Amino acid sequence: LDNCGWAHLNQINYRGSINVTKDNLQCEQWDAEWVKDILRWRRPDEWEGFYTQSILEGNFCRNPTPAFDSESAAYCYLAGGSSRLDWGFCDVPNCCLENWTGAPFPTSSPTTTSPTSPPSMTLSPTTSLSPTLTIQPSFPPTSTKLPTASPSTSLSPTTSGRPSSSPTQTLSPTMSSSPTINDNPGCVQDPDNCGCANSNQTDYRGSINVMWDGTPCERWDAEWIQDFLGEYLIGQDVYPEFGLEENYCRNPDPDYEDRAWCYKPGGSDGYLDYKYCDVPNCRSPTPHWCKKPDNDLCGCEVVKQSDYRGKINVTEDGDPCNKWSETEYYHPADYPMSGLGEKNSSGNIVGNYNCRNPSDWMSPAWCYTSDYDIDYCNVTMCDPRTCGIPECGDPNDSNNDCLSFLQAEECCEEDDSSCKCPLLKEACSKSLENSTQDFCDEAILACHEGSYDHDPNHVCTLHEQICVEFPSESTCKTAAEKCCPWDWEVQCLCDFYKFTDSQLQIGNYLALPWGGNLTKEYCDKELGNVMPPLEEKQKLEYFYNATGGERWLENSGWFNDTMPYCQWYGLACNDKNEIIEVNLKNNNVTGGILPLRAFSQLTELDLSGNKLSGEIPMRFASFFPNLVHVDISNNKFGGCVDMTFSSGTLYANYSYNNFTCASFKKYKPAPEALEVVDFSNNQIDQDASEVFQNMPPNLKELDLSDNKIRGSFPNPFPLFENIQRFDISDNNMNGPLPEFSRAIPLIKELDLSNQRQTEQGGLTGTISPDFIRLNELLVLNLASNNLTSFPSDLGNLLRLKRLDLSSNSLSQSIPTELGNLAGLNELDLSNNLLSDSIPSELGNLAGALEVLDLTNNKLSEMIPSSFGNYVGKVTSIYLNGNVNLSDPTPLLLCFHPGFDLLNDTTMCPPERNSLKVFYDSAKGQDWTNVSSWLEPHSDHCSWHGVTCDSSNKTVIGLNLTNNGLSGTISKNISGFTSLSVLDLSDNDIKGSVPSEVGHLSDLVRLRLSFNELTGEVPSDFFEQLQNLKLIQLHANRIRGTIPSVTWAEEDWERKDSLSFTAEYHSSFIADCGNPSEFK
Repeated sequence: LDNCGWAHLNQINYRGSINVTKDNLQCEQWDAEWVKDILRWRRPDEWEGFYTQSILEGNFCRNPTPAFDSESAAYCYLAGGSSRLDWGFCDVPNCCLENWTGAPFPTSSPTTTSPTSPPSMTLSPTTSLSPTLTIQPSFPPTSTKLPTASPSTSLSPTTSGRPSSSPTQTLSPTMSSSPTINDNPGCVQDPDNCGCANSNQTDYRGSINVMWDGTPCERWDAEWIQDFLGEYLIGQDVYPEFGLEENYCRNPDPDYEDRAWCYKPGGSDGYLDYKYCDVPNCRSPTPHWCKKPDNDLCGCEVVKQSDYRGKINVTEDGDPCNKWSETEYYHPADYPMSGLGEKNSSGNIVGNYNCRNPSDWMSPAWCYTSDYDIDYCNVTMCDPRTCGIPECGDPNDSNNDCLSFLQAEECCEEDDSSCKCPLLKEACSKSLENSTQDFCDEAILACHEGSYDHDPNHVCTLHEQICVEFPSESTCKTAAEKCCPWDWEVQCLCDFYKFTDSQLQIGNYLALPWGGNLTKEYCDKELGNVMPPLEEKQKLEYFYNATGGERWLENSGWFNDTMPYCQWYGLACNDKNEIIEVNLKNNNVTGGILPLRAFSQLTELDLSGNKLSGEIPMRFASFFPNLVHVDISNNKFGGCVDMTFSSGTLYANYSYNNFTCASFKKYKPAPEALEVVDFSNNQIDQDASEVFQNMPPNLKELDLSDNKIRGSFPNPFPLFENIQRFDISDNNMNGPLPEFSRAIPLIKELDLSNQRQTEQGGLTGTISPDFIRLNELLVLNLASNNLTSFPSDLGNLLRLKRLDLSSNSLSQSIPTELGNLAGLNELDLSNNLLSDSIPSELGNLAGALEVLDLTNNKLSEMIPSSFGNYVGKVTSIYLNGNVNLSDPTPLLLCFHPGFDLLNDTTMCPPERNSLKVFYDSAKGQDWTNVSSWLEPHSDHCSWHGVTCDSSNKTVIGLNLTNNGLSGTISKNISGFTSLSVLDLSDNDIKGSVPSEVGHLSDLVRLRLSFNELTGEVPSDFFEQLQNLKLIQLHANRIRGTIPSVTWAEEDWERKDSLSFTAEYHSSFIADCGNPSEFK
């Protein structure tokens, strides 16, 4: 007994000195106060005897509670732990039974009753162990059974870290017959995704390969498993029969295990090194008997068989029935609903001879055998459980569950879940009252749109609703069992009990797994003992080892004896030296989150940006009654999670993980304080009706963006009177917008955009005028949906900073009222079907607007001249994709760098732009004649002094002589590439002659005379002016050389010109005036 323990007694007799768990974690002293507290409430009558009889000594591994399913071998509580969950099995060998002599326990142990004739314990493939050994120590007062073993049995573990529903322990495996796959009438089989509960999940063939706590499974062909199983499976080909492939969860031992399980990696003991897997149960089929009565075969007693429409036409005595149309009192025409006849080809009702009951006082079906004689017929009674289906809309006042189911079948379309759900929840509640669960799986299917197995939280959610809507001990007991499925989740059970006791006045209905009923007193004691005081260093050591502390990026100070632990990296303490803050963000923290439960005084927890994984148990929040701020974002957490982290939490960030479902459980303590929840960038794949149930009432910010939430918004929308920011963008919502003004009156940021993740996604319908009541709204983003119109009254939301309605199906004109939104920073109406002209009032937004996007619509006519107000602002203006807009753009807009059509030569002709620059440079505001110049939509060819080529509207002449020009000649004059005449003479232009004039290769006539031009004309000025025929630069103050102008003879067309040779060299003297050729 110093070296081993008896397996069949759950090692209760081990007295050795092993003091570490199988994971090599140090054991706590048994006399530690927190351990005593646990044993005191678990075994209130025997716990003191554990110490007085020297059973619990030092910190050695022992098993003082062998009757508990979860403790089937020697174990110990963990040093640094704090609750009854902080324990682990020890690696204590099992004693060989062939050496057992039937001797009692050591004198320090509780007394035992041994079998009167101890059996031989030598095991071999041909030996069976049949006698039953009953141990009756003083604790616990229950017996342990040693079952039969035979050579035709298969080994499987008998206990689990997750307790079995049965306390039976097995010495050796029992080889069950192989499961029958796809032949289970009591289960809707889907072996790739679930296992049938009625076959203990032996049919499961899916790929789940982790234990319920996230621990990976060992491969079934691992050597130690084969060695362990081989002794009992000689000649047995058990692997294919039970699907023992890879490391997938399976159940090859349904006689002792009620669900799929697997072995632990690196294990060695087949009896202990395994746990259950979280494989969902397949749903049960609808009871085959619950079908609408076939009134061609039977009649319902509840209506005196008046519904019978069969062909029986003789009485019980065998007398033939008379034709109903020949009777005096019950003629078919007078009783058209009683089935007394059928219409013939002429449309007349012809009586039949069949048994019927048109009366309201006789029963059962009958008929006339003569003019006045009647007799009853031998018509079969329909199953009374299926009779009396209520009319659509009528209540089912009976306790008959089938009738509610049939009412759903009769009154609802096949895919109308909103119609079926309430009726099937009623059917489920009635079946629970009848001690069955016949229609509950059907309710889950209907209420969760056919996704029974997709979300393991569905079962809990559905039964919680039924408990609230149909409160009774039966419905609430089932809800508690579904929401708290594991025996050790007493915290969860207590939450449920307190909720039903206070809110529904239902109590004393929950049984404890170890006996007795849950009571308020028990829960108060249990919850009070969840976190007894411990040395902080012990907690820190446990946490450090469990989360890979040696591999943290920063662990300075940790376990440095010269530094107080309150100064260790990432920690802060209160004045009692209790850890109140843990901040280890971006620090390569690994493992799960459960080791944190020891820090009951935490007020702030930041583990963001690490590699933590696994699921967060619903009970986890109860360990942190003082937690205010929690951030576990950017990790690898998954599964379902209750978003209520702690009853006192203000801020909770779950973003950037892999959570698949989330909820606020109604039975959990109401999180009155919670203000900010960020659940963005996860994998939440739930119906919106589930997500929004039981939301905390005082939320100020809720971010559910970038998930897979589907379905339509609940209407009416839940009341969030304090919420200011709500973001559910990038999901797959559909249906109409609810009325938000009542539910979220203080909202400032509302983002419902991008719901078209699949073909079924996208919000539909119109944007209701209800939105104008959201007076505090700053941001409204409804982009990327299927909305069709919006009200002009949105222009009354005067505080609005951002309005995005892009990528919808809006087919209307743009309301002029949007011009009232003077404080708007962004207006995006792109990618819609908006038509008609752009309201000039949008130019009023130039004060604050940074983005105006109207691209890809059907807008027409001219761009308003008021858009010139945006010049000089930081606004980006996008109008591309509106092919019906008229040109040109308002002139000033073509000089706005944020305008997307700036380089469109049709909307913004380059030469018009160059003329504008020329105008500004030459001080156009002082010109004598500025007719049409700079008018927003005018054709530049109509401007005074401008001549264009009529075929392409290029400027070929600019004649502004004697027009009051001053300033300088703009260098942009080079933009007139087709210019042939430039006459700026007789003005007051100053500065030098720009060299760019010399680039006008088509120039024929250049007159700059009588100005204030100065400087020197560059020597190469005339090199490109090969077409120049007239130049006048006199009456200025410029210097330089004018080269000879060479003309070919054919250039002269005047017949009266002087005779000249083939080439004529000429230069004009300044004061000679214009030659007659150029007048």
